[in-house]
Amino acid sequence: MVDQGHAMVVVEEEDKKREYRRGNWTLHETMLLIEAKKMDNERRLKRVGGGGEGSSNSSHIRPSELRWKWVEDYCWRLGCLRSQNQCNDKWDNLMRDYKKVRDYESGFVGSDLSSYWKLERNERKKRGLPSNMLGEIHEAMTEVLGGKRSVSAAADVPLTVQYVTVAPPPPPPPPPPPPPPPTHGLAPLPNHISSGSDGSQYSSGSPQLSKKKRKRRKEEGTSNAATTTTTTNNNPTSELATAISKGACVLAEALLANEEREKERQKKMLGLEEKRLRIQETKADLTKQYMDGLLDSINKLANSILALASASNRSTQG
Repeated sequence: MVDQGHAMVVVEEEDKKREYRRGNWTLHETMLLIEAKKMDNERRLKRVGGGGEGSSNSSHIRPSELRWKWVEDYCWRLGCLRSQNQCNDKWDNLMRDYKKVRDYESGFVGSDLSSYWKLERNERKKRGLPSNMLGEIHEAMTEVLGGKRSVSAAADVPLTVQYVTVAPPPPPPPPPPPPPPPTHGLAPLPNHISSGSDGSQYSSGSPQLSKKKRKRRKEEGTSNAATTTTTTNNNPTSELATAISKGACVLAEALLANEEREKERQKKMLGLEEKRLRIQETKADLTKQYMDGLLDSINKLANSILALASASNRSTQG
């Protein structure tokens, strides 16, 4: 207890001498904090893995404040002038942002969403994600948290791989059909073979018969297997060909219908154009007739005026 109190006094004296940096964390300081946290996790895992009374007593003696004090000292030695409270708060913020990105990326696989690293800053804010998470920080956090869970996950990996990789055996091939019945010339042969005591006189014929039967069975089994394979292989091909032909028919019908509609539209446009030309010709004819009638009327009026003027001149002269 005296040594512990002495250590606390030394720590307090060192804290009084330190001037901590304020403001935003730089990338270098953040990476140093992650490295310090990784080293602290490894140090505590070694202590827990050692077992014994010494490890249990040390775990009771070292609370979380002393652990973050160790992180502060580690960062301080490498040039990161931050206090243990600053380190603790920054780590909590990193964990919160990392979990959000990790959960989003795990749900992003197999969906229509874009990856976090392809989103713009405003899109990240709309989806409630951190807007400034860097890839270097994410990888370092993954390494730290992955190493932290490696002890508990090591025993489960072989069982998972075993269940995933083991596959059921393939079904056995169908048995070949029974051989055809023997011909009449070979029918008495088995009786003679079974009736003889030693079978020496038919020893040369029975192996040939068995060989023929085995050969016939092999040929029939091979032919049946080939037929089954061809039918199995042809079924998807025929279905694909049928689907392609149906699609081609539908496409051809759509193209023909489109062409017919286009022809009808062109016919209607030509009819409207012809009507417009006829109307213009009719208007031109009416205008011409109107002008001709007007000119005739003017000429007649002029002739009448001239006749009247000449008549008045004659009357005055007479």
